Amino acid sequence: MNAVRVVFISVGAVLWLSAFGYLGVLRIIARRRTPSPTAESLPPRVAVVVPTLNEERFIAAKIRDLARTDYPPDLVSIVVVDGGSSDGTVSLAEKEAERDGTIRVVRLARVPSKTDQIRQALEVVTEEFVIFTDADSLLAPSCVPRLVSGLLNAPRTALLGAAVRPATALLEERLHWWFLNYVWWLEGQALGAAMFSAVCYGVRRSALLPLLPRLREEKADDVHLAHLLAGEGLEVRLCRAALATEVRVPRTRAEFLEFRNRRGTKYVRALQSVHPGKAARRGVRMVRAARLWHFLVSPALTAVLAVGAAALIVAGDWLSPALLAAAFVVPALAAVFSSTALGVRGWGRCRSALAGVRLVALTWLSLLRIGRSVRPFHRLAADKETK
Repeated sequence: MNAVRVVFISVGAVLWLSAFGYLGVLRIIARRRTPSPTAESLPPRVAVVVPTLNEERFIAAKIRDLARTDYPPDLVSIVVVDGGSSDGTVSLAEKEAERDGTIRVVRLARVPSKTDQIRQALEVVTEEFVIFTDADSLLAPSCVPRLVSGLLNAPRTALLGAAVRPATALLEERLHWWFLNYVWWLEGQALGAAMFSAVCYGVRRSALLPLLPRLREEKADDVHLAHLLAGEGLEVRLCRAALATEVRVPRTRAEFLEFRNRRGTKYVRALQSVHPGKAARRGVRMVRAARLWHFLVSPALTAVLAVGAAALIVAGDWLSPALLAAAFVVPALAAVFSSTALGVRGWGRCRSALAGVRLVALTWLSLLRIGRSVRPFHRLAADKETK
């Protein structure tokens, strides 16, 4: 039983370090990297690009929502890039364009990928700062100005993502995005190599334009874009003050599990397909390795931990599992109860804590499924054969 205890504690320590230890290291690095102050400048012209494909339900509301931005209206142009919609998306967008001369509709001749829409948009617009945003999202009025200001104040930053808020009462989904926003922001602050969501992000056109020939068709285009920019030594960050609300989100736990399976599988396959070269920022290699570890290795180690805990409890050793559980639960609860970003108070924090337990369980189940569907060791063997 001593051997079981040693394995149990060792695996628990590895998992704790890969989670809380990783976040702790990022916090230390982020505190030591203080941004240099920049002189204030007049707001530049900005293009807001909305890629669409059969978005009839959302496009009119999206254009009206963009009109609410706090950015000077005479400095904003809206470009709808349609990828071959078969519904009324284009006609609705063209009606809005007839009403407002700042709106342009670009119809592509064939049904392309979203990557093709991004490429076409960057070739059409002339503004240096370009905001990409999905049709099924709503932006806070301050989102566009904060993204532009963030890019202006950080010359090395080529892409700045917005923080995502899900339009759902499902606490598990809200906690999921609360945690992702924090981790992505921390990775950007510490390493300049954040991941981001395609729901909304801003780019420097001059930084991305030379890389257009290397843009590949990817289902997780945000992963590919982040690694492509990092390969040029540029920084990718997240602005927590720029808020974007995603409308098409899970509203039940069954939907949550289906969403995480589908999106997580695309995400991992994209991570496996990108290989940052020697010129890439070390930060992005670290982030990629950490994410693959969390997706493909941690779930299996967690299963080993659960079996070890059950064996120790059956043998009468309650103390080791209890102490290890406390090492994970206490920091997590402290983060939930001290957070102001969740927007919950009083008993709402207790409900959020219980939702956090359910989130861990649902995420673990999802990661186990993802690990089986992407067949990580098979993919690694295939990669070696092709080299």
